[in-house]
Amino acid sequence: MYTKEHLEQGLEWISGKTKISVKHNHNFIDVTLYPNYPNKDDHINLFLKIGWDKHITVTDLIGNGYNSRYQGQGYGSLIFNVGIQAIYCFFKETDSEFDPTQIKITGSVSDSGDPPEEPAKTECFQRRNKFWRSRGFTLKDPTKPQTSMQARLSELIMTKDGITNNGAPKYIKLDDFWLKDKAPALLKSDIDALMKVGLDLDSLSSIPTPEKIDEKWQNAIRWSRFISKPLLVIAILSVSYFSFTYLPIWDALSYSVTGLFVSYIGCYFLQGWLYTKLPIYRSYKQLQSLRGDKIRAIRNTIEKIEDSHNGLIWRIHEGLVKLNKSYDQTKFEKLAEHSKNQYFFYLQDKYEQYVHFIEHSKLLLTSSDACINNM
Repeated sequence: MYTKEHLEQGLEWISGKTKISVKHNHNFIDVTLYPNYPNKDDHINLFLKIGWDKHITVTDLIGNGYNSRYQGQGYGSLIFNVGIQAIYCFFKETDSEFDPTQIKITGSVSDSGDPPEEPAKTECFQRRNKFWRSRGFTLKDPTKPQTSMQARLSELIMTKDGITNNGAPKYIKLDDFWLKDKAPALLKSDIDALMKVGLDLDSLSSIPTPEKIDEKWQNAIRWSRFISKPLLVIAILSVSYFSFTYLPIWDALSYSVTGLFVSYIGCYFLQGWLYTKLPIYRSYKQLQSLRGDKIRAIRNTIEKIEDSHNGLIWRIHEGLVKLNKSYDQTKFEKLAEHSKNQYFFYLQDKYEQYVHFIEHSKLLLTSSDACINNM
């Protein structure tokens, strides 16, 4: 069980797109939630001030309001649950006669940042007031957008059901956190996600190669030329025969030249039409379509994998760098970099290398020298 000293060192929890940090610093317990980890630009903060008389003040809860992308997605419940557990942890360690009924928690709700127009303005403050009341606080005037609130620690309610918008549970035990910067090199959730990935090297071998498709294309062109050339010769001979048989010599020459030109143009377009009707061309189109479908399927799978974890490859890559001496980090360094930056187009273009990394990392993590006993 964690203590006040642990809170001073700082605690962390990471899973998928969620990272939470908790720290006691001077008179404050600060809880920070990153709902789009490893992107740290977006974060939700809960600030709890600890008074000398065991009086807790909810100083602020920011980052999940109206102007954020995270309103009404369960993050407020998650960060509040963590904050309350941190308060219990702090007082149980510092007070041998800890009594949650004697610890008063107060705060104020504010409409700062709410939209000025209706009905959004009213909806915002009603949502906020409902949230704090559902957590056990008594609001002085629940009908107003700005009012004070208070509760005893023993009265506060932690939501233990449901998940947030990015899949994290709304209730996470503080005991499941680890000390700051002491996270396992590889998280079990990331390993489990890796092992569920269905891509494999065999899926690449079934994709028709560009060389094989080009060979079909060239054969279709050759066959169309093979058929159209005799037709051109027949057309030329026919025009010449009828022109010189039935017309005066000068007219025959004129019509022959015109006929030859028309025959050549006609055969050129005939060749372009003819090869599309050949069986070998249909075979070429089938291979081309098959390659496109298989590559699209792999690329879609890659995007889903990476998007659901905000980059799975970089997490596994960084863990293997720390854990496995036989792992060649330079081989997949660029792949991991783009995974962390969530540059999906690059990863999709490098789908062969991506699939190879999946298989290679699975093999390393299931081998006897993977050294992952600390997870």
